[in-house]
Order: sequence, then C-alpha cells, then structure tokens
Amino acid sequence: MQEKNQNIWRHFVFIIFVFLISRIVFYLIGVRFDFQPLYFYLQIIDPRLLKTDLIRSIVYLHSQPPLFNLFLGIVLKLFANSFAFIFYVLYLLLGLIFSVSIFLLMLRLNINRWIAATLTTMFIISPQVILYENILFYSYPTAVLFLVSALLLNQYLINRKDFTAFAFFVSIMCLVLIRSSFHLFWFILIVLVLFKSLRKERLKIIKLALLPFLIILLVYGKNYLLTNSFTTSSTWFGFQFATMNLYGLTNQEANDLVKKGKVSITTFNEVANLYSIGTELNSRVELKKTGAPVIDNIKNSNNTPNFNNYIYLISSRKYLKEALDVFKSNPEYYFRSLKRAFIIYIFPGPTDTPFVNREVIKSYEDMFNWNFTHLNKINDGKLYSYFLWASSKFKNLKWDSISIALYSLTAGLLIFLIGFSVWLIISCWVRNRDIISSLTLSFIVGNIVYLTIVSNAFSSFGNNRYRFAIDSFYLILFGLLINAITQSLRKHKNVS
Repeated sequence: MQEKNQNIWRHFVFIIFVFLISRIVFYLIGVRFDFQPLYFYLQIIDPRLLKTDLIRSIVYLHSQPPLFNLFLGIVLKLFANSFAFIFYVLYLLLGLIFSVSIFLLMLRLNINRWIAATLTTMFIISPQVILYENILFYSYPTAVLFLVSALLLNQYLINRKDFTAFAFFVSIMCLVLIRSSFHLFWFILIVLVLFKSLRKERLKIIKLALLPFLIILLVYGKNYLLTNSFTTSSTWFGFQFATMNLYGLTNQEANDLVKKGKVSITTFNEVANLYSIGTELNSRVELKKTGAPVIDNIKNSNNTPNFNNYIYLISSRKYLKEALDVFKSNPEYYFRSLKRAFIIYIFPGPTDTPFVNREVIKSYEDMFNWNFTHLNKINDGKLYSYFLWASSKFKNLKWDSISIALYSLTAGLLIFLIGFSVWLIISCWVRNRDIISSLTLSFIVGNIVYLTIVSNAFSSFGNNRYRFAIDSFYLILFGLLINAITQSLRKHKNVS
C-alpha cells in the first residue's frame, strides 16, 4: 500500500513538474497574460467603477452575474499598481489546481494512474488551456470551479462530512453567480437529485444547501426588483435569441420579414453588430437617472457600451418579442442556426474572441489539434482566426471528404463517450450499488448534456467557447473508456 501511495505521489509531482515547465516554455516563446478584456469586454463593469464604486456597482449590476466582476474589483482595489501581475499569478494557481484536480478525480473514478497522468498532462498543455489561462475572462475560472465541484461532490460521497457538502454547494453557487448558463433551477435540481439519492441524509442536505440557495435567491430577487427579470443576466437573452432567428438570413428572407412587419430594420441592423445594440432607442429616449453610474452611464469610461444601462434591457426585450414572432412563423430559421451552433460546438475552442496569444502558438495549435489540421490547411490556415472567429464567414468554410470524416469521428467520439458513461452509471448502480461512482458520473454526464443543450439552444456563436467549461469532463469520460478497453484487453490476454 505504501509503495502504491508513493507511485501516486510521483505522478502528482510529475504533473506539477510538467505544468511548471510548460508555462516557462510558453512564456519564453512569447505567451503573455492578456488583461485587456478588463477595458473592453462587454461582460465587465467599467474598470473605473470597479475601482471607485465597487459595492454599489455590484448591487445594481443586472446584465451579468456579479461574482466575476466582484473578484476583479477586489483585486483592482487591493493591488492598484500591480493588478496585472496578480491576475497572472492567480490564473497560474487556477491552472495548477485544475491540473491536480483532474488527475485526482480520475483516480477517484478508478482510472489507471498511468492513463490518468498521461491524459492530464496532455490536457494541461493543450492550446485551449494555454489560451484560456492567459486571458482575463471568466471562462477559465468557470472550468476550474466546475471540475473542483465534481471533486468535492465525490469527496462528500466518500466521507459524508458536513464541511465537504457545504463546500460543494458553495462551489455550485459560485458557478451560478459567475455564468448565467447556470440557473437557480439548475442549483435546485442538483440539490433534489442528492435529496432523492441520499435518503438518510436529506435533512443535512437541505440544511447545508440553504445558505448558498438563499444567496442565489437574493441576487435573483434583487434583479427582479431592478428589472422585473428573474435571472442573473437580464440583457443578453433577447439579443442571443434574436441572433438565433435572424442572424445569417438571406437578403430576401430578411426583406420578407420586414415587409410583413415581423421585424424592424433597426433590429436587423443592431443584432448584426453587437456594438450598435440600443442605438436607435437611445437616440430618441432619455431614461430617468437612478444615481448609480453603473446603470445610468450609456458608455463606459473607455467608450464601450455599458450593457447594464436600461436602454440595452429595453432593446433586448424588443429583440426577444420580434424573434419570438419570427420563430412562430418561420421556425426553420432558428433550426438553421441551431444546426450551425452544434457544428461549431465540436471544434476546439476558443475561436469567437480575438486572442493576442493565438499568433504566438499558431503552429502548435494546428499540430496539437491534429484532427482539424487538414481542414485548417485547405482553408489557408484561417480556420481558428477567421472562419470560426467571424461567424458570418463560417458558411464559406471549405470541406472535403477527409475533413468531413475526421470531423465526424470527433463528433462521434463525444457522443459515444456520453452513451458509454450512461451505461457505466447504470452498471455501477445495478451491479455494485456503487452510489459514489454513479452519482459522481451522473453529475459529470448530466452537466455535459445540460450545458451542451443550453449553450447551443440559445446562442449561435461562441458555442465551442462555452464547451470549454466541460472539456475536462469529456477528458475524464475518455479516460474511463481507455481504462475499460485496457482492462478488457488485459483480461482477454490472461484468459488466453
């Protein structure tokens, strides 16, 4: 037993070593932490307000969940002169936690330590991880937190300690307060599944989940009072659903909708350009001031739109109304976008955002994503930086039989992993009554299905970026598949 534990610790040391060496190498070739999103990403409160009016800005924030902006504001306040370096260090620490947690969860699910170590090291040096780890955005913290929440759930199922359960509920609460994709009802569903599955601990589950639930409810209630919208992200849904129904239409289709009075020309123009949202309404309507700059300001101090202003909320509701009318009369437009969303979802992310480090690791990214190398080649090396980045250009992507075959194999593998894991969950429960493995896997697979549906059903761009939150879950399922295959081959060899 002692020798086995020593071997496992050697693997931990190896993973940490690979992480540290790889980060040094990537730094030496020119990868740098990009904190520019702080100044122009629409999901981030005006950095001037984060520094000078943090608490009031967080209280009145309704267009985004509050936690990531709260994190940014605290760092800016505490480290006014060195915040860029602090963000870089914090994201490196997140990467280290990510690496160790993936390996540990694989071991907990009885994946061979060599398989677990190999897959973990491959994942932590992947271009997707390097790009996300070096940009100040919520995608990386979300992915790390999601993986840690799965590990905490597994730990609680093993030790049944109150602190572990509370830490798990806090972690999924944080997900709700970082990404609007994770809704209050998602939190409640997870609690209900545990309540149903762990009958002897029902009172404990309700008691430990209560405080995180009330904090989420407080944020939802506050937003409802501010905007009459029971959500953490009031502005974006109407715009996103409008893009699903209106984006990519032919000129004839668009003209027909305008003639029938279903959609205004203004809506088409504004939905086509994120930075023009609310322009028409703002030109003719002056809203009453609230006294809170985070709501009152039309523009941020850096001249980017302030999506927390009520102009954008009213515009979003207008888009939603018109998009619903289009969906009722022409649902084929929505399903056309849905098809594109699922196709983009399979590609390695991220591609809907300009990354300063993409050019630095361009050759490495192409080599690592070998199943898309040929497709990138026949598209003049512009797969990630043009055809997938500019969604309007995706329809011009060139395909041939080889690229279609490789893409289909990739998509087929992801689908097969989900099917295989569902069979594994049933097997763990029916054969062994292994509630630890079955509930942990249910959390992993259930959230893959949930986030896949939510991400693709309500957005026609950024779909592979949204998938990054669950890429580590796919990796674990792949580890389970490889582990099952090797065990089967070993048994077959022993029988022979």
